[in-house]
Amino acid sequence: MKTNTARQVRAKIEDYTRFIYILLALSGFLYIGTLISNHEHHGGPMTIMMSGTFVLLFVSFLFSYKVKKLRSSLEE
Repeated sequence: MKTNTARQVRAKIEDYTRFIYILLALSGFLYIGTLISNHEHHGGPMTIMMSGTFVLLFVSFLFSYKVKKLRSSLEE
């Protein structure tokens, strides 16, 4: 039973790490998009893109916190 749970925890860690990489890449693309279109658009679209960037970064940090907790529980 313990090996099955450890296997599930390892699978979750792998999935969460993949999510972290994907979210960081997506937030990087959104940030580059705001830098490129900084001179063309003002106000609404810039605010939406920057807030989307911050939300994606926040979610990726939440996933990294979960990975840290899962790794510590796996070691115990």
